[in-house]
Amino acid sequence: MFGKKVIHSKHLSAQKKRKRVFVSIFSILLVGIILGGVIYFARASFLQIKSIIITGNTTISAEDLEKIVLEKTSGFYFFGLIPKKSILFYSKKDIEETLKKDFQHIKNIKVGSIGFSKLEISVSEYKPSALWCGDFSNTYLNVSVASTTKSIEPSANCYFLDNTGFIFSEAPVFSDGVYFKYYGVINSPNPIKKQYLPSDAFREISTFLSNINKLGLDISGLEKQEDGDFKVSLSGGGYIIFNRQYLLSQTFENLQSFLNNREIFPKGFNSSTTIDHIDLRAGNKILYKIDN
Repeated sequence: MFGKKVIHSKHLSAQKKRKRVFVSIFSILLVGIILGGVIYFARASFLQIKSIIITGNTTISAEDLEKIVLEKTSGFYFFGLIPKKSILFYSKKDIEETLKKDFQHIKNIKVGSIGFSKLEISVSEYKPSALWCGDFSNTYLNVSVASTTKSIEPSANCYFLDNTGFIFSEAPVFSDGVYFKYYGVINSPNPIKKQYLPSDAFREISTFLSNINKLGLDISGLEKQEDGDFKVSLSGGGYIIFNRQYLLSQTFENLQSFLNNREIFPKGFNSSTTIDHIDLRAGNKILYKIDN
């Protein structure tokens, strides 16, 4: 029986050892060169953010936005080796998230670079369309005066909503009539970033309310009730109540026909007519109480 004899060469073993040492040293040097290059370019003067351009802002001051950006681009990463204001290493995500958190009017934001030393912050803002002022029952005190329901409104915290019914920020105190007011419960302790109504429903109701105004009815607020009804407050007292069981376009036509009815309004409907209530929930059968 023949066997194979393996001869271990001391020379070959030493050669392999030298090769391993060489590869290790080369790898360390290569990593060092790469890291050194990264740090060099990260700290290079021509790659530092030197100016910030703000575009698209209307109600938010550019100075306030720039202040946050400067805070987010101050300091260093990795034990003081890489500056945060490097155009190569600034945190785009952190800047966008912080600005959206701190400025509730911001709808969209885009952060990008221009050349090697300019940072551009492009924002679009929510546009206030109306106010949401909380639960109507906790905001309004309804009392009867001379057979007409009057609405007494104490001060209340209100929030801006846009034309889709999206609540986006707290609102300052306004004089009556500056913004139309919506009321109704929202099931959240913090209403910001919530929908008052689904956007399609809100747009439909907004159009309905706008059309009511064109009929000469001066409206001041709308309450979303828990049973699905909607109650419109009239500026002179009284209210109109409706629901979405019927198309609102048809409900509006019913209201228009009612106001044009000479048997009900012999001299025609006008702003001097005192309305206690108009109930539009039963289709073309309208319940009402008025004083001509």
